[in-house]
Amino acid sequence: MSTRQVVIVGGGFGGLGSLKALYQSFPKHLKIQVTLLDPADHQLYYPWVYQVASAGLTSTDPNFEAALTTLTTFDYSNWSGYKNTNHYREELVGINQDRRTVLTASGRSFYFDTLLLAIGSTHQDFSIPGLTDNSIPLKNLEDALKIRTSLSKLVVRAQAGEQLTVAVIGAGPNGIEFITKLAHVLPHYLGANCLGSIKLQLLDPASTIGRFLSPKLNQNFETRLTQLKIDLLLGRRLVGFKNGTGNFTLPNGHQEKISADLFIWSAGVKPWPITNTLGLALDERGRIKVNEHLQTSISGIFAVGDTAVVSWDGGISNPPTAQAAHSFSRIAGFNLTAYLLHRPLSSVPKKIIWSLICTTGGNYACGNLWGWSFSSRLGFSLRCLADLRYFLFSWSVFRALKIWLKGVRFFLIENKYGHS
Repeated sequence: MSTRQVVIVGGGFGGLGSLKALYQSFPKHLKIQVTLLDPADHQLYYPWVYQVASAGLTSTDPNFEAALTTLTTFDYSNWSGYKNTNHYREELVGINQDRRTVLTASGRSFYFDTLLLAIGSTHQDFSIPGLTDNSIPLKNLEDALKIRTSLSKLVVRAQAGEQLTVAVIGAGPNGIEFITKLAHVLPHYLGANCLGSIKLQLLDPASTIGRFLSPKLNQNFETRLTQLKIDLLLGRRLVGFKNGTGNFTLPNGHQEKISADLFIWSAGVKPWPITNTLGLALDERGRIKVNEHLQTSISGIFAVGDTAVVSWDGGISNPPTAQAAHSFSRIAGFNLTAYLLHRPLSSVPKKIIWSLICTTGGNYACGNLWGWSFSSRLGFSLRCLADLRYFLFSWSVFRALKIWLKGVRFFLIENKYGHS
């Protein structure tokens, strides 16, 4: 019997989770060859990116940023027993449906019997004039290191007596986690004489923080922001910049100008432009449409994660979050096996209560778990366990524990004391 060829594009939550589920479900006596295509040589753990952006703001160690990179990126060199898996640093540029091949930027092509697209997303800029030149997005590791450098300079200025402002635009989980962490650690860097010299603002066009939140969880977040003296400015939609000042539209149509020494953009994601060229059915936001089995409009091609939207009966079932990619990756992996062996495919549940746990400064977290809303130090412990669960779904038990313990140990110390 011939060797089955599986190609997975993207080594994030969706890609690696599906890879592990594929090997768990594929019969040992049959032959399979898996090809992972990803331009990077590592997986980036996105839930810790905000930690990098606010870590060690007064550190003079030239190797500190390298250490942060090591804590949040995990190379693909160790496949933990996946003997027939090869990783190629290749960028997807197209799919040849007739020849069943994936085309890459280098000119190479990779044949597949079945293909999984898990290519993730990029930050959404809404074509706002001046956004790129006047703000830094908080999406990937490079962004986080730029933010850290900018914040370090602001700390020096604040220590010299200047009154400064940092504005985070986007009150989703990413923005909340970053600004609350920053509010917690800044006193360690500024000292008693400079407290309050850096004002923090969190802005969002919605009238309530996090439209996806329950009323109870919404209140928990707002209470925590108040405790940390973060100004919450809702109902303000950024329309552009002029002379480094953000112009915002209010619900009544009036304009408001807000000045800040550093603007950080954390207001959503969008699919990579490549999805428009693959010949797959897309929704109105450019995400790849998949059915309840995570199949695209082309037979044998599946999609999972931020790049895909599960839609049937007129409903959308998955938000573009790491949690959704992680949850659906197991179904994707099992269905890759089922498709190859002509077995019935598994379905995504039509009704899912998505849990959410966000750290909110220090060893503290707010969240919603199985309908229970909480705001406590216990919540932080639950978040740490959730991180471990992510790693266990992507790597071997030994490697998952090693990654998790190293990261948690560092960030626990950072959360409590700051870094000097």
